[in-house]
Amino acid sequence: HGRLKAMLDYYNYAAVFMNGVGDKQRSVEFFKKYLDMPECGVFSDAEKDSIYAAKKVAYTQTAQNLAVLNYQEKNHDDALKYAQMALKDGEPSRDLYIICMQSHLAKNDSAAWLGSLKDAVERTSDVGFMQNLLYYYVNKNDVEAATAIANDMITNAPDNKASWYIKGCVDLNLKKDYVAAREAFDKSLQID
Repeated sequence: HGRLKAMLDYYNYAAVFMNGVGDKQRSVEFFKKYLDMPECGVFSDAEKDSIYAAKKVAYTQTAQNLAVLNYQEKNHDDALKYAQMALKDGEPSRDLYIICMQSHLAKNDSAAWLGSLKDAVERTSDVGFMQNLLYYYVNKNDVEAATAIANDMITNAPDNKASWYIKGCVDLNLKKDYVAAREAFDKSLQID
């Protein structure tokens, strides 16, 4: 028990080293061992939870590293698994959302791609993601769906500048409701 607990971080060090020397497969193996080691039966459930809580930042970074490495190797299922794990436990990252969206596209899952894009807009307020979402709806001329998404964003995040920006763009570009668009853009500017 004591030796396993003392060894936890060494798998992370080994993974970083192997990645540094260009052995991505071994790096993935060691990152997975690092991430899974607290699940070992030698640790009680309380101790496992304690280990994960104490090293939350390191485990979130490990999940992000696994997402990147798997994406580079075109292992899209694992890339998605670890990207979603890192997004759940850490701060939203533009790179992780790109990994998710591109992996969904590689799997020909446009509905999941759109879901990841919507989540990225709501959680990051990244202008590039907002533009991609708007382009998607403008390109399809889908006023009803765009309006529903904009309204959902306002309901779910009324203090988010991106929510109001999206609504303003939908009102301006799809609905041609210039008064409503101006009001939405003003609200976005008031927030930031």
